[in-house]
Amino acid sequence: MKIKSIHNRVNIAFSAFVMIIMGIVIAKVIFIENKLINGYVKNITCKEDLRRKGKFIYTIKINSNHTFSNKLDIPCESVSMIKQGDQIQIDAQGQTFVQLTHNGIKLFNKRILEIDQSGKLLAFMLIFLLATGDLIYRLYSRYRNLLTKAV
Repeated sequence: MKIKSIHNRVNIAFSAFVMIIMGIVIAKVIFIENKLINGYVKNITCKEDLRRKGKFIYTIKINSNHTFSNKLDIPCESVSMIKQGDQIQIDAQGQTFVQLTHNGIKLFNKRILEIDQSGKLLAFMLIFLLATGDLIYRLYSRYRNLLTKAV
């Protein structure tokens, strides 16, 4: 009986931990600011992700020492025309860019990138809801067991 109580407490603690962490991640993503930054390219790199074929890792450093990155399924040719010293405009959410504008040309489809990010947010919300439901259920069953033992 004591082992079952310890097991229940560990499950409650784990559900609470997951719920808190997912809540922090969701709040951080929801309240992140969209920034529109103009600058000159200090360094731009694009390389294929070795673990995930078909994904490319973009990293852009501008003159104000801001670094932005993103992992996209768009080949590196899309940024091959950008050279060091070129002026670009970056639409960013935190340290992740969602759009690059070079010489008045938008290089990526911003809607697709935002849909990809909202899909990730949906997964975090689902995990948050499952952890919250599990925590409520376990606390309720523990409370119910304590009441039946008292009677």
